[in-house]
Amino acid sequence: MFSQLCVNALIAGSIYALVGIGFSLIYQAQGFFHFTHGLACSAGAYVMFALCRIGSPILIAAFVGVCTAGTLGVLLDICIIHPVMKRNGSALVLLLASIGAYLIGQNLISMMFGDDLKTLSSGKISTGFQVFEARITANQIAILLLTALMVVTMALWLELTRFGRHVRALANDKHLAILCGMRVENVRYIVMAVGSGLAGLAGILLALDQDIVPTMGMKLLLNGVVAMIVGGRTSILGAAAGGIIVGVAQNMCAIWLPLAWQDAVVFVILVFFLLVRPCGLWGHSLRQATI
Repeated sequence: MFSQLCVNALIAGSIYALVGIGFSLIYQAQGFFHFTHGLACSAGAYVMFALCRIGSPILIAAFVGVCTAGTLGVLLDICIIHPVMKRNGSALVLLLASIGAYLIGQNLISMMFGDDLKTLSSGKISTGFQVFEARITANQIAILLLTALMVVTMALWLELTRFGRHVRALANDKHLAILCGMRVENVRYIVMAVGSGLAGLAGILLALDQDIVPTMGMKLLLNGVVAMIVGGRTSILGAAAGGIIVGVAQNMCAIWLPLAWQDAVVFVILVFFLLVRPCGLWGHSLRQATI
């Protein structure tokens, strides 16, 4: 049982890590709690589900789902976030606008697909591979490998490329970045596309391993945000490690507590880090300079 819980924890943590990385990117560029990140998770999964139901190959359906989630993120930025920012809307106004967009999107998904559980599983159910005393399926192995690949790729992209320096500069001081001639809108659009695409990929990976419902995006979002805070708000590797920590905490608590306590344990961890180490494991506090 313990071995199986460890495998389940790694699978869940990998998915949370993708959501946390995408949210961290958007948070650095936008500077507010982006609720519609959860909508991108659901959109990617349901687009893939719809395409698979009409006979599309699963890889093509997954690719289209990721692209749809990325495009959705950019459209939401153009239609909602950017107009509010141009009118000097506060972070609270942006938060409320993103909540409204998420609720509208979730209800549209419910209208088109219904509120019942959907699954991509078909045909004979595979028992998977034996690893010690646990079972792991080919889909779960793909989730682990793909998550590791995306974590390394995103970390190198932000650390070694010119665009990564632009993202870090925008996160540190938006006004200074504008004065230096940076095209902030272009950076924001790319970040929204990549971050939302990662969220869509997380939703797709969850759809391959479990059932999907229109509200799945909210749970993924909240767990991904906790992963980001635990690991460090501006650290890609930290967000990935935070996702694993959240996944381990959720699954290991099943040894001692009922399953209904899984989400409560995650938020106990969140409160602990906010009180003890708000900058996260890989974050660092900055001392404000005064003149």
